[in-house]
Amino acid sequence: MPPYYYKPYEGDIVDYGFFRKDETFDFDGFALPGPGDCIITAHSMGSLLALKAASLNPQVKALILFSPFACFCEAPGCPGQNEESVLKMIEQVEISSERLLKSFYRTLVRPSSFKIGVPEFLNKNILRAGLEFLLRSDCRDCLENIKIPVLIMLGGRDEISPLIMGKYLAEKLSDVALHLFEDAGHALPFTDTEECRIKIRNFLDEKNLIA
Repeated sequence: MPPYYYKPYEGDIVDYGFFRKDETFDFDGFALPGPGDCIITAHSMGSLLALKAASLNPQVKALILFSPFACFCEAPGCPGQNEESVLKMIEQVEISSERLLKSFYRTLVRPSSFKIGVPEFLNKNILRAGLEFLLRSDCRDCLENIKIPVLIMLGGRDEISPLIMGKYLAEKLSDVALHLFEDAGHALPFTDTEECRIKIRNFLDEKNLIA
């Protein structure tokens, strides 16, 4: 899920462009789309962009992150996925992007039976760029600059960003609330929508971030 901007409830979705033709997305140069205070909600890869934005922009007042991580691939002292698995996914983009997406969706929703349809068009260039961004991204250096409240929600049975990755991130932040959905996987915003909405509302109320 791309980052979503609340002001406090209205905002824009930042679309990576995976499913649109003739689109580009600057993963490394990503910045907030406009002025004004905001709360950023992001899922998975979007959490890397959200963390970076929060470390650089004082108008970010809080982060709400689903299945986040400081770096996706394992690094010294930082848990993560094997980079070989990401390299294989990049290769699969050219061989069969549809098969790659179906496999990802199956892993994404487990252990739920929630179904996500494969779109007719997939922008291979942006998909490859997103995977390459995952391969090289590391937000650990920006974490000490994030002093705002952060809500982290994790799935206990997440196979894409396992629990240890989210807990590592939570330990590095100064003001964090952590909630574990023990029987959920990686697709928390889709499979546990109402429960997530309640946690977000309680978090924002507790931090006096909304009226």
